[in-house]
Amino acid sequence: MAASIESTWDIGVVRYNEAARPRPEVETLANRLRAARRRRALSQEALAVRASTSREVIQKIENGKSLRPRNIVAIAEALDVEPSWLMFGANETGLHLSTEAIAIAKAWSELSEPERNSVRDAVMRLLNENGERN
Repeated sequence: MAASIESTWDIGVVRYNEAARPRPEVETLANRLRAARRRRALSQEALAVRASTSREVIQKIENGKSLRPRNIVAIAEALDVEPSWLMFGANETGLHLSTEAIAIAKAWSELSEPERNSVRDAVMRLLNENGERN
């Protein structure tokens, strides 16, 4: 039997436990969307109708070609899942986000990769300057 290594560290107020990593089938937006849609026995077309979007939009997300869909909230509501879980997998480990945190996550999804890197670096600098937070 292979030895299991568990590592835990704090990232801001979020406690991350490597042993509790999400299952591979839900590690990406595409896979979470597909899994949630299939759990509800919905076709891409049926989900699109419920979310007031097109089958093509659902298809692009499931194929990994749309990583920051504008209508993620409507899609999540149609699937009866949290938008934060659908977009980021955040609730997979029981993390519950405030309305403010969800708004920040939505704004984050509008940033380019270089902008995200700048914001991430600034946040990590703040955390390091102020010491680890639990």
